[in-house]
Amino acid sequence: PDKIAVALFAGFLAPESMVRIGAVQGLDDFRLGLTIDFAIHVLLKALVQASRIAEVWLVITLLGLPGGLLAALLFHAVSRTTGQVLSFVPGQLGVLEGSAMLGFAALGFTPEDGLAIALALRFHFFVNVLVSGTALATASRVLAKYPPLARPREVFAP
Repeated sequence: PDKIAVALFAGFLAPESMVRIGAVQGLDDFRLGLTIDFAIHVLLKALVQASRIAEVWLVITLLGLPGGLLAALLFHAVSRTTGQVLSFVPGQLGVLEGSAMLGFAALGFTPEDGLAIALALRFHFFVNVLVSGTALATASRVLAKYPPLARPREVFAP
């Protein structure tokens, strides 16, 4: 900006060209902002995937199953892949369990071990939904916007 001001003051640039230079500077700032946002998004996605792998590793360790971190990484890769391939299944019912059984059988473990991990992860999902729903239902801003009914029995009475 200082070079542009000096050039304008010295008469090298016409005032009309300043509008164009300002627009280009605005586009550069916008592009830099998008680049930073994209980098943050990629970093957060990587952290989410790492936390999911750590969650699977923790379940494997707590259940006393063999394999460790490598099994957790491969389990996560297989379950994500089959989840994408079978995305047409309504509600993804049974996809996690089936992919866990197939993935663990492909790794040389018993399918029952894969099913145990899948059921533990599914239970964790239901606990998260229960805790999140309870927190949302009791949040003061939600209660202020949607107050509870004074007489709920009249609403549900036939």
